[in-house]
Amino acid sequence: MQKPDLTNCIDAVVPLHNASIADYLQKLRTQCAPAVRTLQAEKAIAWFSFLIHDRAGADRLDLPKDFPEQFIHFRFSPPKGTPSSELLGRLREPFLHPIPRTLGAIGGLIPTAVGWSEAWWLIGEASDWVLKIVETHPDGFCDTAQFVQFLHYITNSLGIGMQSIFIPRSFRF
Repeated sequence: MQKPDLTNCIDAVVPLHNASIADYLQKLRTQCAPAVRTLQAEKAIAWFSFLIHDRAGADRLDLPKDFPEQFIHFRFSPPKGTPSSELLGRLREPFLHPIPRTLGAIGGLIPTAVGWSEAWWLIGEASDWVLKIVETHPDGFCDTAQFVQFLHYITNSLGIGMQSIFIPRSFRF
């Protein structure tokens, strides 16, 4: 995945009608992942990321009043030299209410540690990893204990896992 062009992005949302982890992961596996992989295969996107948000947290006050409060918040960047308007015209369900958006600062991150493009790229890499996990599991990765164990391997190698030698045992993620 390439680093995003922060001034040439599209913001879209996927509603979460049921807030259960099983339904969320199933939606990622059956709707979002295939749509993202199609966009990648067609070279329509160079980068993507997603988080779970609500209207206030996503700065999406433009959404209809009947739109669910919780949603999957996707961001996409087209390949270099492709205007966001071209990608805007290609986005279909499950991605709803797409709008052009400039990406900037990321709450809680220090801007001098890495540039914003690199920080967003890393978040995209994490999003891609989540899609790979749910695509790999035929049940949509509904066993949250398995997910926590996968996270252990990431957090442990960072020295912050549940069995970290650096952080007291009372720390839980």
